[in-house]
This record gives sequence, C-alpha cells and structure tokens, in this order.
Amino acid sequence: PIMEIAWRESVLVSGSRDGTLILWDVAKGKPRRAETVAHQGHITALTLAPEDHGEAAGMVLSGGQDGCLQVRDPRCFESGCLFKKFHHRKDGGAGAVGAIRFAASGLVVTMGADMRICVSDPRKSFERVACIETHKDFIYAMEVADNLVVSSSGDGELLAHDLGTGACLYSLRGNQNAVRSIGVTEDYLIASGDDGNLISYSMA
Repeated sequence: PIMEIAWRESVLVSGSRDGTLILWDVAKGKPRRAETVAHQGHITALTLAPEDHGEAAGMVLSGGQDGCLQVRDPRCFESGCLFKKFHHRKDGGAGAVGAIRFAASGLVVTMGADMRICVSDPRKSFERVACIETHKDFIYAMEVADNLVVSSSGDGELLAHDLGTGACLYSLRGNQNAVRSIGVTEDYLIASGDDGNLISYSMA
C-alpha cells in the first residue's frame, strides 16, 4: 500500500509500506523509476523541496520507520540516494520520521517518534546542526513559520522553539489530551486534538 505521496508540477513520488519509492510519469500514469527497499520498514514522510530552497531545491526528501532522512534528485532518480542521515536513531533504536518541513533560512526540520526535533543543513550535506529534546511525549504534529518551529505531543503540550538557538520560547497546554494537528500562519496558531476542541492562538 502507498503510505505517502509528494507532487509538484510534473514530479510525483510515492512511498510504500514496504519501503519502496517510485517516481511517476504523470502524463502516462506509469512508473518512471522505482527504488525497492529504499527504507527499512514503512515510508512515513515524503516531500519535495521548494525550487527556491538553496542546495535542497527540487530534491525528494523521504523519512522512514528506520529513523532515516534520505535525499534524492528526481532528475537522476536512478542514481539512488544522495544523502542518508539517521537523525532519529537514539540509544540504538529508531524513531520513525513523522514530518519533514523547510525553514525560510534553508534548513530542513524533521520530527520523529524518538520525541526529538532535528534540524539539518543542506549546505553541510544535511548534517544535523541542532536537536530539540524538550517534548516528554510522542510528537504528533510540527510546523515551521519563519524561524519558529511549533510542535504538539500526546500530553496536550504545544511548544514553540527558536530554530536558530533551539531555545523553547513558550509552552501552551490549552488542550486536555493529545494534540494531533496544528496549523500556523503569520497571525494564528490553530491546534486540535483528542478532546474534540479546536483552539486558536494569536501569533501577534
């Protein structure tokens, strides 16, 4: 089964439960290239970097159950993985990569089942340059706005960190149970979760 897709203009990539990545021909509706067992276990996150995102521009970024962030160029997909970084492996175990986001500064931000948020720099071959370990429960959602990363977890906590310093700027506990979804704009932060409530916070 297909677990994740990423699509921009003529580039469509899918990720499967068995760890396979497929680059599709959108016009013909057929696979162009396939890489079997790209990840060990399910592919859990998949995205295409914006065309204006510096060294990562247009790249396919995938995350898996193996805790690994992988980077491929869709123009030469058959060449395989350009970078493979196990950012979400801790104490010998792996935490599935739950989301991949891009910061305006050019950095790449990932969250994992290891309860960590990792920041990597494409200009340094996607090496990890920061690791945020403030959450005490499973991280369900994460979004990036300018130089701010906002994340939510199973204990109902919402945290906002400065991407430049890794410092926790503020913590919110408006929801009583797990916060599974968040949205961020220039003006508002929206959070919803298991308690059935949707809460809006001003970003001003």
